[in-house]
Amino acid sequence: MELLTQWDSTLFARINGLHLPYWLEVMLIYWRNPTTWIPLYLFWIVSFGFRAGKRGLVLLAGAVLAVAMADVLSGQLLKNLFMRPRPCHLELQDLLLRVPCGMGYSMPSAHATNHFALATYFGLHYLHRKKTPWPTIVLLVWATGVGFAQIFVGVHYPSDIVVGTAIGLLIGYGMYHIIAQYLQKTSHT
Repeated sequence: MELLTQWDSTLFARINGLHLPYWLEVMLIYWRNPTTWIPLYLFWIVSFGFRAGKRGLVLLAGAVLAVAMADVLSGQLLKNLFMRPRPCHLELQDLLLRVPCGMGYSMPSAHATNHFALATYFGLHYLHRKKTPWPTIVLLVWATGVGFAQIFVGVHYPSDIVVGTAIGLLIGYGMYHIIAQYLQKTSHT
């Protein structure tokens, strides 16, 4: 456990201490900001909600449920169970805090959990319908970028992101199958 903690702290220090070109630093700071994702959310609403009719509304409802489950599990249950302080709450020597620290605990990252739940959920639907991996790959890269940005700005350890990613993948995968089965049953009636 001590080795894992040391690895986590070392990797955090390396990622948080990166000195990237100004445009990339700004991009990472904004990438983790929810208002930056509004165009993506609008795309999903238009793509699924309006173009696909009732089926699209069911897909959007599944996405809302996936994020709600991810957020409650990571943000309310597990964070209060682990009670791990955020790195920005500790007096770390070379911490570069690039955004306000935020309240609450660190483990797991709710950003990572929520985004991987959405990326997996929508990615599997795209993969099933379009038979091309590109939208799924783009969504997973987007979620990975959000997780990486959380470390870069100084508010999460790498293990917070890894655990959040794993939970998000499971929730997205599970919700995809629940909604896919529901849609399959209702299409036969």
